[in-house]
Amino acid sequence: MNLTFFRYKFLFIPLLFALLVFLVEKVAGTDSVRHYTETRIEFSFYEAKHDLMEKLVKFQKSRKPEEKLLILFGTSHFGEFSNHYIAEQYPGLVTYNFSAPLAPPSFLYYYLEEILAAGIKVDFAVFEYLPETFQSSANQYALKYSYDWEFMYKYLSVFPIRELEQFSSFHLFHTLKFPVRFKDAYKRMKNPLLKEQMKLLQKSIEYANDKNNGGISFHGTQQLAGSNTQLQFYKEQMKKEGKSNIENLDLDRIKKLYLKQEAEKHYNTSMAHFREDRVQKFFFEKFITSCKEHKINLILLRTFVTEELATLIEKNPSYQEWNKEKLALIKKYKVPYLNLEEKRSEIQCKEFLDSNHLAGACFTEVTAQLIKILKELQ
Repeated sequence: MNLTFFRYKFLFIPLLFALLVFLVEKVAGTDSVRHYTETRIEFSFYEAKHDLMEKLVKFQKSRKPEEKLLILFGTSHFGEFSNHYIAEQYPGLVTYNFSAPLAPPSFLYYYLEEILAAGIKVDFAVFEYLPETFQSSANQYALKYSYDWEFMYKYLSVFPIRELEQFSSFHLFHTLKFPVRFKDAYKRMKNPLLKEQMKLLQKSIEYANDKNNGGISFHGTQQLAGSNTQLQFYKEQMKKEGKSNIENLDLDRIKKLYLKQEAEKHYNTSMAHFREDRVQKFFFEKFITSCKEHKINLILLRTFVTEELATLIEKNPSYQEWNKEKLALIKKYKVPYLNLEEKRSEIQCKEFLDSNHLAGACFTEVTAQLIKILKELQ
């Protein structure tokens, strides 16, 4: 019998190292660890859609003949829609919200395909028309936290090698999908309140799935994040102006300053070098044609942003070319388009959390505009 392996103990080192890596991989992806190490909440929004899909399948099985189904496909902007308020304004209409932060057309089409494959009859679909999501950078969260191997294989010729490699890496290795951030873990061990805040945000998303079919319903994490960012800005201004407390500031003036600076920051980060990604271009048209094929009443909806941000975007030549092309496509397929930028004067509530997020309290008016079109299509 060859005892070489047991005689030379150093041969155990690679085996032990592989075992250690395997254990770290498994542990890194557990909720108990992620509460200490995860610094962003986006993964919860994306992963929650799996549970929402199961809930939608159950709804279809017990669905009443008179019930109509509306699916919302958008970004965090759409998280402010309340399915309860929509039902009040349109009795018999049940809403499910498959929106997620910076969700690109490929992610939205992925769930449209899943919904149709499950045999679910969709009466209305509302797709958010947002230029930021048509860039390759918008696919980062979906590649990490969504899609499946079957979908990626089916559209192998559509996704570039780079994104196929990213998807494979994220879905094979937990430490790439959920990096172990020791510094953040140490802070949360010293201050358990920080860990509880992350758990609270996750719970709010689970609650949204359970009580609002995926929407945040006016009191979600976006408001919390927006409020915290503004508060920090106000504190910095208080120090700059030598005020003893925030109440001594001219809050209206400071808020306008905050939104102006935030608009410039958002534009420089997300739109200054705008370039449409061919993958998202493909899935946007695929979404439209699939709705046409399955006789789904599709509406494109664009929420409005602050005037400062809207002006910056409208002046961008790349955006102008993209928008012209998309409007021609919309006209070709005869898709109703609700552009709230054009309805700005009709909407009284114009409170913003940041330059591109209208406050949830204003969505009663946004909902009224949407319901009007839905009733015209019935």
